[in-house]
Amino acid sequence: MKSYTILKSFPALLYAALQMPAPSARRALHYRKNLEALKHMPPGLIENQHTVFWDGVHYGYCPLFHRDFPASKNFCGPAAVYNACLLLGLPAGPVRLAALLRHFERKGIALRGYAGTAPSALCRYFRELGCRTETLFGDDALRPEAFGKEYRIFLATVLKDRNRITKGLHSVCISADPCGFRIHNASCGHVTVFPTLPDAIRNAGHDGSRRPPCSLPVSVTAIAGAARKKR
Repeated sequence: MKSYTILKSFPALLYAALQMPAPSARRALHYRKNLEALKHMPPGLIENQHTVFWDGVHYGYCPLFHRDFPASKNFCGPAAVYNACLLLGLPAGPVRLAALLRHFERKGIALRGYAGTAPSALCRYFRELGCRTETLFGDDALRPEAFGKEYRIFLATVLKDRNRITKGLHSVCISADPCGFRIHNASCGHVTVFPTLPDAIRNAGHDGSRRPPCSLPVSVTAIAGAARKKR
């Protein structure tokens, strides 16, 4: 791997190194609790993880403080995967999402949930489904026509603020349609549409304030092809 590629992919590599599964007993407990809580989940795509409903869903566990993490704080990665699954035509609903959360608590969760989910795990999930994927790192993903026109679904993980890395990461699903590129579960909490994919990526971590968008892409994965059903 060339040195400049390593530099651009460093944040994604760092998160991959931070993967630390939740304890198996806690994963099983969360699965049972989440199945019950998700019976009342809103239908369709997840567009705002910060609503009160998601405080009652668990993702990750801190054994030091014996604390379950609420999904509203850290499950943007699984939410992006769930949204992409729906757009691919895969089964949706409480069982699907509870299984996704359990899957990433075992394979992909970073620091047992304190740091969300490793971007590489999101891409790996769709490769295991048999989808065709293509991943670019850093500003390479902002090049015009960086991805082929056959791709209509994207997973983007961005630094919310390239000038303040302590703001953390945010992962979203972006879908292409005749109106443009839609960000699902954007940081601002509502669906936003942009004319180009680079514009959508730059705005994925924007919180809706008057500050200009300054998100920095960590990794962007384009997804295409038929997917197998997976629980």
